[in-house]
Parts: sequence; C-alpha cells; structure tokens
Amino acid sequence: MNRRTKNLIKELIKKTISTLLLAAGCILMILPFMWAISSSLVGRGQSFTYPPQFFAAPYYWSNYATAMNELNFAVYIKNSFILTGIACIAEPLASAFAAFGLSRYDNKMVRIVTGVVLALMVIPVAGSRVPSYVMWKNMGLLDTYIPILAPYFLGTVFYVYLMRQNFKSLPGDFYEAALIDGCNPVYIFLRIYLPLAKATLAVVVLGTFSHEWNDMMGPLIYITSKSKYNLAIGLLYAKGNYTHRQEVLMASSVIMMAPSIIIYAFLQKYFVQGLASAGVKG
Repeated sequence: MNRRTKNLIKELIKKTISTLLLAAGCILMILPFMWAISSSLVGRGQSFTYPPQFFAAPYYWSNYATAMNELNFAVYIKNSFILTGIACIAEPLASAFAAFGLSRYDNKMVRIVTGVVLALMVIPVAGSRVPSYVMWKNMGLLDTYIPILAPYFLGTVFYVYLMRQNFKSLPGDFYEAALIDGCNPVYIFLRIYLPLAKATLAVVVLGTFSHEWNDMMGPLIYITSKSKYNLAIGLLYAKGNYTHRQEVLMASSVIMMAPSIIIYAFLQKYFVQGLASAGVKG
C-alpha cells in the first residue's frame, strides 16, 4: 500500500468520523423538538404512556385549538409579534447608525466612545434590572411595553460592535466619493452602507428576534395585565395551570418554537455570511 493510498484512507476515516459526529449532534438537537411535536398530537392523558411512541395515530390537532382558545395564545401571539416586530426594526437601525459613526470618523472622542462601548460589553444585564425598574416605576410606565421596547431604540453594545466591524471592512472610498457627489452622511448610511451590510443586519435581526420572542424576564418584571402577556409569559402561565394536560402544553411549546425555527431555516445563509464578514477587519 503506497503513501497516497494511506492518505486517502486517513481522509476517508476522518470524513466518516466527522459525518457521524455531526449526524449524532443533529439527532440530539432535533430529537427534543420531534418529541414535542409527537406529544402535542396525542390524546388526553396519553403523554404518560409507556413505552413512549413517536407519532402514533390518531392525531389530535384539537390540542392546538385548545392552546389558542382556552389558554388565550391567540392574544399572546399577537403581543409577541408586536413586540418582536418593533424590536427587529428599531435595534438593527439604532445599532447600525451608531456603528456607522464609530467606523467612519476617527478622532480622539470617537476612540474614547468606542472604548466605552467595548467596556460596556462586560457589564451584566442583571446588574441594571433594579435601577431600570425603579426608573420606569417613577415615570409611571409600568404595565406598558415602553420599558421593554425603549432599549432597542438605543441599540445593543454587541451589535454596535458587530456592525462597526462590518462597516470598517468596507472601502473608505465609498464614503469619500459619496461626499464629493454631494450626499449627506445620513443618505450615505441609508443608501450605501446599509445595503452593503445586509448579511450582518440579518445577524442582528435574527438575534433580536430570538431575544425578544423568547424574552420572559422583561415582561415578567414590567407587565402585570394578563392581556399584555407575550408568549413566554403565557407559556409560563399555562405551565402552572395546565400541568394535567401535557399534550396541550406541548402544543403551546411547538407554537412558540415554530417561528424561530422557520426564520432561522430561511436566513441561516445570511447568518453565517454576516458573522464571517464582521470579522474581516478590526
């Protein structure tokens, strides 16, 4: 057996092992979701049957109707989409606008602000919970969506840094040529830099969607009216009141997971491209 054959065998073994490990990882990731779907389609009390069965007929789609009607999930879904939709517009634009200024201007003040932005990344979010609650309470804005949405209009430190890295990877000639043509900085930002950073923007949108769609802590702190609950709080409420109906709880969980999975499935290409492009230049 010559050296070339040995190398081919080694490469084949490495690829086989890698494929098997990736397949095992995929199964471990997919199995809980498939189990949730299977459990959401069983009849009342059949969630505890032993041995467990995957997708055993008949299928009870009425569990989803129960979740939507009896658990008031239709209202929670509407609230979640309102919160998430506003957040997915406000945060990418705010973070990108701040990053544009930090990437295009180079002076002492900008370098100080950039350092402060990077330093803020190490501050835990939990440390600001109590001061934020006291501030919003004194302003009389508890039980509204303003305390939840307001931070998105200021951007997020990590996303500002991510967008800054992407903007700095773009040639500076774009900006200078646009200025010579008479464009103002806002026009340059909206018509030139944002379209060129769509992959990184997709990363920010996906991250914002995932955070707000699954956010339980914010609504739990600031929202007291049941009619204003989002899906995360609604699912928590359902867990406490429908422990005897596991199939309905599983249907509720599938309803909450489905949008995130669908969005990531369609935008995963941009997610990878955005993370790669953001690390091109520091």
